[in-house]
Amino acid sequence: MKEELTYYEILDIDPNATFEEIRGAFREIQSIYDKDSLSTYSLFSKEERAVILAQAERAFSTLTDREKRAAYDRELLEVGKLSEEMLFSNKAKTPVPVFTTNVPESNGQTLRDLKQKTGGREFQSLKDVIQAKDAISGKELKKLRGLAGISLTDIFEMSRVSVAVLEAIESDSITKLPPSIYLKGFLKSYAECLDLDPLRIVPGYMVNLSQLS
Repeated sequence: MKEELTYYEILDIDPNATFEEIRGAFREIQSIYDKDSLSTYSLFSKEERAVILAQAERAFSTLTDREKRAAYDRELLEVGKLSEEMLFSNKAKTPVPVFTTNVPESNGQTLRDLKQKTGGREFQSLKDVIQAKDAISGKELKKLRGLAGISLTDIFEMSRVSVAVLEAIESDSITKLPPSIYLKGFLKSYAECLDLDPLRIVPGYMVNLSQLS
């Protein structure tokens, strides 16, 4: 797996993110990984939460300081982790919150569509089979998603998890996946978009990865 994420990847934002996007992403991470968060309480250890929050705080501190961010961007450009096209493209885009806990009004229809697509009998039957397993592969998740007729773009629009990460999850691409403490959060968002139980999907997928390693 990838050993280090950039500050942009930690906050799951574009390199040309606005201040509002950076702040929104940081607040969402705080709400998700806070010790009092019931939605992720059993998925992360106290140590994992501390690591995620500490890294998010460093990212936020750097990216919201103009001089620090400029110096950081130069470092990324020098080591090839960032390109000028990534940095300066689409500067005027509208801010979009990341890891949204309260679904934006514009995504309401997408949410309703996803719920409708996962309500079929065949989908529910396969869902029960997969969630009963101790080890759950990305290929099984992909099959379930395909059965519902849900695209990766649909999941991205709801979860803000990048399509590249979603593809890596479904293909069990160990070398392309983010560190496990972040992967668990992405898996949780993926599972919720398919109306799956994160408490079954996240541990099951991690068991699958351990068997592949």
